[in-house]
Amino acid sequence: MTKEESLITWGKIKDEYGVGRTEEIFGINDPVEYQCDFITKIKDRVGSIEVEADVKRRDEDDLEVLSDKLHSIRYEVYGLEDDIEKIRGAIEDVREWGTQWKELCKKIILDHKIDINEIEL
Repeated sequence: MTKEESLITWGKIKDEYGVGRTEEIFGINDPVEYQCDFITKIKDRVGSIEVEADVKRRDEDDLEVLSDKLHSIRYEVYGLEDDIEKIRGAIEDVREWGTQWKELCKKIILDHKIDINEIEL
């Protein structure tokens, strides 16, 4: 079965069960939202911190410039730890989602005595 045929077949099965995602059929967690944009925002914040932390020789004598830089760094750092924890949570959710699919696959293979040498992707 080609990938396209598989998509069509699973589309029909989901319609038959009245669900939007295959996970609903098998009682598996929904997939986690993409995190790339969120990671990019954190990366940009870290880059901004690096720029602000770059103190030039001429800045050392200007307390106002140093104070502004510290204020900018404080602003960028605020909440960064929480954002990183959100990413950690998303990664843990992806791992759990993958584990659920893996366990379902193993169960189907064992229950139906499928020869794994005949399985192709």
